[in-house]
Amino acid sequence: MTHNFRLLMKFGLGLFLAGSASLMLVGCDKAPSRNSASASQDHLARIKSSGELKVGLEGDW
Repeated sequence: MTHNFRLLMKFGLGLFLAGSASLMLVGCDKAPSRNSASASQDHLARIKSSGELKVGLEGDW
């Protein structure tokens, strides 16, 4: 392999790894809020009070 090709491959690999790392960190923006547990309980209370649980399914699966 020529020197230029090796340099291009190293640059491409570095660019790929940097892009992958940045995409993985997109979801790590902040800790979950403390209100998520109370919101879940509000939903559960609403389901219990209505007496129904509606589930939607797709026919292809």
